[in-house]
Amino acid sequence: MHDVADFLFSPHRMINSGVGKSTFIKILSGAQPIDSGEVERGETIVLGVYDQMGLVVPKEEMSVMEFVISEVKDSQGDALAEAPDQARKLLVQFEFPRERWAERISMLSGGERRRLQMLSVLSKNPNFLIHHTSND
Repeated sequence: MHDVADFLFSPHRMINSGVGKSTFIKILSGAQPIDSGEVERGETIVLGVYDQMGLVVPKEEMSVMEFVISEVKDSQGDALAEAPDQARKLLVQFEFPRERWAERISMLSGGERRRLQMLSVLSKNPNFLIHHTSND
């Protein structure tokens, strides 16, 4: 016998605090293993999570350009030669002035970090986007 958990996603759905949203999203994205059972996602699903915890970077001392190039490389795989051009296009689309491209991420304002976070999420070309914010 199999227990099946179905979850209905609908636009702008608010879910109460403390019911496991963060855990559910981490499991769905593969960031956290499940205790039992399995998670099946469609083959064509590309999940993007704009998380309440903000931008997570491997090194705060990376420049904005270095970070964006690494995000593009992660999402493009074989097209590594095109990564710098794609990174420049994304930075322009997200209205980062050219003089900020060499700036260390640690020096960005809160709003700039949020824009960089959204750029990071959308650079993966998700077709299913979750905006995970707190209910505060």
